Amino acid sequence: GESVFRNLPIVTGTSWQGTTTGTGVVTLELNRLDTDTVGATGSARFSENQNAMSVTRGSTVSAINWDRRILLKVRFAILNGGAGGISRISLGRQQSDGVGDLDDKGIGIKITALALAGQVHSSGALTTTGTLATLTLAQVYDLLIVSRGNGTVEWFLDDVSLGTSTGGPTGTGTDLHEAFRSESSAAAA
Repeated sequence: GESVFRNLPIVTGTSWQGTTTGTGVVTLELNRLDTDTVGATGSARFSENQNAMSVTRGSTVSAINWDRRILLKVRFAILNGGAGGISRISLGRQQSDGVGDLDDKGIGIKITALALAGQVHSSGALTTTGTLATLTLAQVYDLLIVSRGNGTVEWFLDDVSLGTSTGGPTGTGTDLHEAFRSESSAAAA
């Protein structure tokens, strides 16, 4: 079996935990995540709240069973991409984690300026791919990340495969590292 997270029901920020510093911006639009990294300094993040979307069958309510095939699909846009900006979308962070790369079992993407790279974490190490795609500002994209349950992860953008990577998560994730996360950060370029 598989767990599918698709078209996350983003209707309001009230069910999401958010933190902002400086001029960072992450906007929850109806069924779309928008990030803005054009600010001189600062960060913003939203994490899914109450374990509502990130649990898998056969696991506890606060952990992900990475041995299952997991599909994460989300619609997003980079509204403003500053030269020093980084945006991330991930599954597997702890809700209280600060802005940054995956630090435990998880899957996601990292967009530096407009260069999209895949990220996977096996609990032992973080793997970041080379640039898989160069995005266009203010264009809406559909992202699909498939974690095959054996450590292999594949990224799709608008239904086109961008590539695969090994070193992805397997086994049961660390307790409380089950949040879906969207974040952006900007530093002076």
